[in-house]
Amino acid sequence: MTKRGKFQLAMSFGLAASLAAVSPAKAQSDIEEQIKALEAEVQKIEPLKEQIERLRHQQLEMRKEATAAAREMPSFSYRPGRGLTVSGADKSWGFNTSARFNIYNYNILGAKSNYNDNGVQRNTGSTAFEFYPRRARVYTTFCWKDCFYSYEHSIDGETASRDASFRDNEFMVNFSQLNPWLPYFSIGLRRGAGRTHISRSSDNDGKVEHSIILDGFDWGGDGSHAGMGLGWDGVEIGSGEYDLFLNFASSQQGTWQEFLPSDRKGFLGFIGGRPFANTKNKWISGIDLGVGYQGESQDRPENFDPLEAGNRVRVRNGERKSRQTFWEPAPLSNGGSEQNVGSGWSYVWIPGIKWTIGPYFVRFVYVNTRFANINPGIGSGIYGSGWTIDHQIRLWSPKGFFTGSQTTPNSVIFSYGFERADMNCGRACDASPSTGSFHRNHITEMESALWYWFQPSLGFGVWWQRWTSSNTPYRTQVATGCKDSRVEALAGKGVSRSCTFNSFNTGLRYRW
Repeated sequence: MTKRGKFQLAMSFGLAASLAAVSPAKAQSDIEEQIKALEAEVQKIEPLKEQIERLRHQQLEMRKEATAAAREMPSFSYRPGRGLTVSGADKSWGFNTSARFNIYNYNILGAKSNYNDNGVQRNTGSTAFEFYPRRARVYTTFCWKDCFYSYEHSIDGETASRDASFRDNEFMVNFSQLNPWLPYFSIGLRRGAGRTHISRSSDNDGKVEHSIILDGFDWGGDGSHAGMGLGWDGVEIGSGEYDLFLNFASSQQGTWQEFLPSDRKGFLGFIGGRPFANTKNKWISGIDLGVGYQGESQDRPENFDPLEAGNRVRVRNGERKSRQTFWEPAPLSNGGSEQNVGSGWSYVWIPGIKWTIGPYFVRFVYVNTRFANINPGIGSGIYGSGWTIDHQIRLWSPKGFFTGSQTTPNSVIFSYGFERADMNCGRACDASPSTGSFHRNHITEMESALWYWFQPSLGFGVWWQRWTSSNTPYRTQVATGCKDSRVEALAGKGVSRSCTFNSFNTGLRYRW
């Protein structure tokens, strides 16, 4: 190799070494620049992080405030058949509002709406396919201290198409909240007695009305009255639950808004329960039994005006439209027929039992009533007795045969009942209105019903009733179609004639 070649080779190696020394320095400078750029970006992010933390803290505080505000807001709940309940967050107050609407259509087969009664045109009240408002009520209950104190008020629109009147008025203190052995106390101008007997339900029972003895002798089926009382409702003792209701009536039943010029007082009580309610034995857990008692004075001051709505005893059929009289003691004076019971004490005993087994129940109720009827010269002693036996079964629902209930949509319920009633107005009396005379009567009634529930507490039903009266007033004979005219009704046996008539009825029940 020449000297020149060696020189070029040495220069090449030198240049390469210089470049190798410069590259790491350049790379280190680039990294430094990147670090500085990232540090600049971090400086920009830090304020954002602080702002995010502040926003998160504000969000948390707002959530806490919203939660606290929600806890203080009233709660709203609705239950079909029991209405709307609004309660304060701390349960210091609340109220419930509900409504009931029963519209029925009564049709006595072969009945006459009017007829000629010896020159007087009689309107019997019998109609066909006419709607009747059996119940049209709005209820409101106000509560304080988690319903330790409560007040119930209702409006009744059943008496006329455009009129409404105040109905229930009851103030209650629930001492049972302090101790389950303590009762509730209530007072009101029209209050219920808690329970008066083993009764049917007007919401979900195939039996439409109370016993005709209770109704005819002017005893309230639910014991509504002006007064006050104590009630132990469903107190658990051993394997069962028991009820005790004691009530003082400040005036006769049915006088809560009339306040007659009288000094009538009364008592209503019930004791009973479900002795095996807390057992798992399906054969006995559904037994419900008890006995009710109602009693009241029947004073009749000398200056009492019978037209001022005194006590009126009158046994009629159960259809509320086209009600016909079977038995009615004669009035005590010529001033009117409102007061046909003499003074003294009157009472009714109502023992009963109900046995529920799965989808089926059977209920037996006995009624026995006595009136002192102290009224010299006109008669003494009015009494009545009777019994009912009812069967009911849940036939079908979407869950299958022998299932369903009033609160289960598309449920079908069937019932059948039989009732017997005997009544007597004592000696020297006449219980046949107008022409003719008899003092006692014997009545039987059969009833079958089929109800279909579209929605919870919304049902449509049809029911058939068959009435038989051993002694029948002539007007009732004609009005129900047993006889065609007054002449036929009074011929032969006259008012001692036995009559049988049928009715086919439909109804809609709704409880909001």
